[in-house]
Amino acid sequence: MDAQDQMLIIRRNDFLDKLTPDNYETLNILHNYIIADKDAYIYFDAQFLNKLYFVKEGFVKIGNVDEEGNELIKEILQPGDVFGQCMLERNNMNGEFAQAHKCETILCAFTL
Repeated sequence: MDAQDQMLIIRRNDFLDKLTPDNYETLNILHNYIIADKDAYIYFDAQFLNKLYFVKEGFVKIGNVDEEGNELIKEILQPGDVFGQCMLERNNMNGEFAQAHKCETILCAFTL
């Protein structure tokens, strides 16, 4: 099974819904929530290489900016989806971004 297939297994599996309040406290998840206003960047380019994000509410636009400055949308993520710089090819990180899309977005971020 290649890496892309493995990521499909993780996607749409919102394990955070299955955690108890004690689990949240033990994992210190409450301190890792990010609220991004509409159109705010979650990351741009090679920032935050050590983060893994879970979409709790809202939408995230994943894209790239080409050499001419054009925005190329790769994917629109929704609640339950997982994303982060760890999923990028190391040689294809220039201009990569994640941006809150359509509305305020709530994320849970973990340091890898």
